[in-house]
Amino acid sequence: MRIRAPRSDSLLAMKRILEAPLRALGTLITVAIAGRVFELVWRLITRGQPVPDPQDRTAGTIAVVGAAALRSASKAATREVVDRAGRRTSSHLFGTSSGRSSVVPPAHPKAAKRAEQNPTAAKSDDIKQSRRAKRGSSGA
Repeated sequence: MRIRAPRSDSLLAMKRILEAPLRALGTLITVAIAGRVFELVWRLITRGQPVPDPQDRTAGTIAVVGAAALRSASKAATREVVDRAGRRTSSHLFGTSSGRSSVVPPAHPKAAKRAEQNPTAAKSDDIKQSRRAKRGSSGA
């Protein structure tokens, strides 16, 4: 009797099912940490003053807008840190990467050959190529 290896589709589905609790845990961690980070940074900036209530008419506009911007920034930064840690954990547990690679494949076969011979020059070429792509130019 021969045992067949699971298909890659089923492995992907299983990986997604197993990653769901990790994502939920990451969300809870993000919410808890982001609030604390905001409070600590706000206290440092304002030297211990309380966070202004947006509904309070006596609170200054600059303070309310500054608090909102700082709260958003702390949430975004914390989310990125936790997401990155989650991707690393997932990669470690499941042996795969769920994030995008920063490696830009060479556009031309000669560039691929040159990349094998001189990795530093190839990296420089890849950077130039990605800059051209961002500008929308053809290389001039």
